[in-house]
Amino acid sequence: MGWGSAGMGWTMGLVALLGVVAFWVAVVLIVRALFSSKPSEHRPLDPLTLLEHRYVRGEIGRDEFIRMRQDLLNDRRPE
Repeated sequence: MGWGSAGMGWTMGLVALLGVVAFWVAVVLIVRALFSSKPSEHRPLDPLTLLEHRYVRGEIGRDEFIRMRQDLLNDRRPE
């Protein structure tokens, strides 16, 4: 008589423990997704911004920057 309820109690305890673990895993995953340092959408930078970054990093000189910037700005004007 006592064995039937003891078996059910053990099984229910295990199910409850798994439920608690699953809950906390879900909480941790949600918090990590919300506070992730990586942006969810990565948009490519426009050419002018890329050019400015190259200039700031010293990859191109001032004269080359001015020439390339002028080329980009001329390409943006409607014809």
